[in-house]
Formats: sequence, C-alpha cells, structure tokens
Amino acid sequence: MIKRPYSIDNNAAEIAQEVLICEFFDMLGEAARHVGETDLYAMLSVHRTTLLRWRTGETRIPAAARALVAILASGIPPWMDPGAWRGFRFERDAVVTPGGRRFTAQALGSLEWHDQYVESLQRRVARLEDQLRHV
Repeated sequence: MIKRPYSIDNNAAEIAQEVLICEFFDMLGEAARHVGETDLYAMLSVHRTTLLRWRTGETRIPAAARALVAILASGIPPWMDPGAWRGFRFERDAVVTPGGRRFTAQALGSLEWHDQYVESLQRRVARLEDQLRHV
C-alpha cells in the first residue's frame, strides 16, 4: 500500500482517492497471484509505466480495469452471488472449489455425461433389484 504523510491541509477527496488507489493496488497484487503478473498485464493491455502512472494518480484508473482487477482478485464476478460461491475461486483456466479441487472447462462440460452415466447405472440397479425380488 502507498503510505504518504497526511496533513490537515489534505482534503477528503484527495484522501479518498489515495484510499481507492491503495485498494486497487492491493487487489492488483491478489489478481497477479491468481493469473500471473505477465498475463495480468496482457489482460489489462497495459505497460508497467501505465501502472506507475495509475499508482501516482498521474493517470486515472479506467473503470473497466478496476472491474477486471476486482474480478480477478476475488475470483468472483460481481454479477454472481458471492455467498453462493464463498470459498470458490478462478485460477487461470480452472474453477477451484473450497476444498482445492480444480475443474477446467472441459471437466465441467463432461459433468453432463457423468450425470447421464450415473442415471443409467441407477436404472440398471433398480432393474436388478426388481429381478432379485422376483427370484
């Protein structure tokens, strides 16, 4: 976090802007941990110099960049209920469960086939149990 000495002359808007910048860079660090620093810069389409300008307040941080960093830092898009997804996170190309199990898009797509297979096994077990009752 940026630490600057505050004087009585600082107005509330300046302090609020400093806090927002500090929060953004805290989230940026968390996002970099999840997706990697190089990938994060690529996703934001920015150079390190731009980040420096954002940090110093020389350039305003775009709303889209703030939103993307918030999503990457928390792992939960803002339109999703955070309570329902508590403990889940997105890391690179996978969803990670609270227990640490990783699911890629391919693995999640195969759940439909898995469910169908389980249903077919349940039907088979029911038929076999029915046959046993008649023996």
